[in-house]
Amino acid sequence: MPGKNGRDICKQLKKNPLSKSLPIILMSAAPNYLVDFTRCAADDTLEKPFDYNLLIAKVRSTIAA
Repeated sequence: MPGKNGRDICKQLKKNPLSKSLPIILMSAAPNYLVDFTRCAADDTLEKPFDYNLLIAKVRSTIAA
């Protein structure tokens, strides 16, 4: 994604009336960036490397919300 990052895409999706209700889970290998992800209205975050069972649990939880 030249010139954009996950936070930028998240902000764009959450501002758009057609996509604002899409659940978004952002992932990062840098834990300090996860705080910034919550500022873009992400529904959840996940630190890399991650356990696949945790990923599945977060996806299920986010979809159910």
